Amino acid sequence: MSRSPQAALPVTPGDPWIPAEGPQPMQVEVERIKCYERNPRRLENPQYDRIKASIRARGMDQPLFITCRPGESDYIVQAGGNTRLRILKELHAHTGESRYARVHCLLRPWTCESDVLLAHLRENELRGNLPFIDKAQAVLEARTLLEEEQGSPLTQRALEARLRERGYSITHGRISLMEYAVTTLVPWIPQALEAGLGKLQVARLRALHRAGARLWKRYCPDCETAFDALFTVLCRRYDGPDWDGAALQGAVEVEIALEAELGLHTVRTALDAELQGRIVTFPLPEPEPPDPPPAPARTQAAKTEPGLESGSTDPAGPEARDLPYVLAEQALAEGPDLNQLRDRIRQLAERLAERGGFAGQVRPLTDLGCGFVLDGNPPEPAEDCEEEFCSRMLWWQLAACAEMSQVPDDVLASRRFQDAAFGTAIEVQDLARLWRSLHEQDWNDLVRLMDAYRRLHLGAEARGQALWASTP
Repeated sequence: MSRSPQAALPVTPGDPWIPAEGPQPMQVEVERIKCYERNPRRLENPQYDRIKASIRARGMDQPLFITCRPGESDYIVQAGGNTRLRILKELHAHTGESRYARVHCLLRPWTCESDVLLAHLRENELRGNLPFIDKAQAVLEARTLLEEEQGSPLTQRALEARLRERGYSITHGRISLMEYAVTTLVPWIPQALEAGLGKLQVARLRALHRAGARLWKRYCPDCETAFDALFTVLCRRYDGPDWDGAALQGAVEVEIALEAELGLHTVRTALDAELQGRIVTFPLPEPEPPDPPPAPARTQAAKTEPGLESGSTDPAGPEARDLPYVLAEQALAEGPDLNQLRDRIRQLAERLAERGGFAGQVRPLTDLGCGFVLDGNPPEPAEDCEEEFCSRMLWWQLAACAEMSQVPDDVLASRRFQDAAFGTAIEVQDLARLWRSLHEQDWNDLVRLMDAYRRLHLGAEARGQALWASTP
């Protein structure tokens, strides 16, 4: 029997017939066709239900392109159509109707694995609804296949040229962004990427990563924590379907400000400049000068030296002696904005609570109080567990700093001395026992928290403002 290219040939079980030139029209049982396992689309097609309803009502509008690997008896989808094939198999399994048992196909000769993957990529590119991360993973997988086929690695520019030769246009800059998304962001923000984070958002995130790293190196050169480790923690904290890049940038600014002991506005200005390709340099805070030596004791003779007889005026009188305190009050009155101090306190509280195992209890307060409130009970006491002891220590310190808890007072009172070791340390005023139990990073953050708490109260007093008065 002659096989005309215009005829749709039924295919029976056995070795598939591969045309010397394709495509060749055929009718194939759906059970003999497999979905392409390297399909770029990893999540379900958002149009799945609509396509299924269309196939149920009118059947397949277009044939499937298929091919067959050498030595295999079943076919695979060659260029798009994985969703339609899944639907046909599902309808045939559920209904048993013969119209779903076979499908019109166009059989193409086998060439190589990379050709099939790129054919699927081109097909999805035409539809324009493939998530950026799926496209990125497919491009990097195509790179691996091309390198295996030619036996040598490909640079980004060489990969760009090879893909163009195969009919898939892409720039080496886009390839670089795809590499960043796959190798760096997938472990950090998988939910945001799967929800459809686009190339522009990925580009902004990479720019923030690089700019933040430059500022960290400039202003925090002696910090033990690497910026990549900090950025990883922050990205995972904000990962979710509703990605908020502005919130992540704000958190980066606060962390740099805390570590470098710079004003938040200063860091924000510097980071914005870095993101725009400019450099704005601010001087690092100078170390505090050592305390002056104590003044020598005034002798009786000094009290009666000439010019200081009874009734004369002391040149270092009360007004002169009080000058340092007056200047300190003026500095507090003109110092950081109270809301900046609240933000600093809240960020430190969040860091301490996260390491203490009760991060979800810190609730922000806007323009009120000390910037946060604790919503939850203190950690349960445990016998002879240093980590639990530190966790409870941090909880009570934060509760005192917050000045407000959403836990009833009687519950707090009953919990305060449940743990014998913790209660005893407080009762005998053995605060050193408590502080020694803290890890170094917790201790440093706790000291910063107490300093910011003190500055907040002194600043409010100098301005004549009430911390717990709502802003009109």
